[in-house]
Amino acid sequence: MGQDSDYAVIPRLAETLAVLRAGPATVRQIFEALVPGAGPPTESQARKIRRDIRALQALGFEIEESGRPIMFRLRGGLAPTFDLDDLRALALIREAFRKTHPNSGMIQQLLNRLTQGLSPKQRAIYERRPAVRINLRAAIDYSPYEPLMRRLEELIAKGRQIALDYKPLSATEPMRHPRLDPYEIEFFHNHYYLRAYSYRVGHEIEFRIDRIVENERSPELLPSVVQPERRRKPIRFVYRLPARFVEHGVSERFNILDCRIEDEWAYIQAEGRSDFWIIRTLLAYAENVVLVEPEWLRQKFLEKVRRMLEVHGVDNVPST
Repeated sequence: MGQDSDYAVIPRLAETLAVLRAGPATVRQIFEALVPGAGPPTESQARKIRRDIRALQALGFEIEESGRPIMFRLRGGLAPTFDLDDLRALALIREAFRKTHPNSGMIQQLLNRLTQGLSPKQRAIYERRPAVRINLRAAIDYSPYEPLMRRLEELIAKGRQIALDYKPLSATEPMRHPRLDPYEIEFFHNHYYLRAYSYRVGHEIEFRIDRIVENERSPELLPSVVQPERRRKPIRFVYRLPARFVEHGVSERFNILDCRIEDEWAYIQAEGRSDFWIIRTLLAYAENVVLVEPEWLRQKFLEKVRRMLEVHGVDNVPST
């Protein structure tokens, strides 16, 4: 560690950084690692090490100081640099994963690490509430189910079958599914679902996360391995909307296959995952939608509408 040339400081900073990456160290420990066998540093050599550490901090490395003698600790390596678009993107992520989201804790920890070195000007931009909102808010608070979702993720990653108890709305007691092929956890229609093939019913089911029973036997890992994925065959159907509804394109509520315009109407051919979700989604169009075909699905849709009218006290609803 003699007199510096113009570029001698660069490899020395790299060596100092390598020492700190190996673990916390005092000035003496850094010197002894850089110059083995030289003994303790002189005051001049100690000042040079402290100056090098200040240089690393100026370059963006987060180096903490604590204790007596001072212990230097490297945190997280080089602090990232963000432009305006980066800060806006981080703010969008922050707003999308609010407290009711089951992964909000880990997302917030990551954002805190990424943004802890922001300048006051950058922080003001990052903390400003964005005008554009990405709504990932669920219909209920799923944060209490974060441990269950982590457990299910771990079980899915093992590639083995599981068993679980489930509380459907149509039953008063939990239903046992003794053998399932778990595929993934999916967020749609403002809820989280475990998508799995059930050998009990012989097809794929979406299990709403908050209705899965948690106890010593649910969910349960089985020794048998998951079989090749068997997706439920999608239902193909046609529905009609006013043509003005599709002037700027058809809303991707389903897998859209075709759209044709006849007079003032748009006839849309699409595929959906189940009759339940097709009917539930089409009802959001209220009086503007007509389910055209297939006839069996149309009759289910009309039966749902009739039951809604009866619940609202509309008597003598004609059937078709």
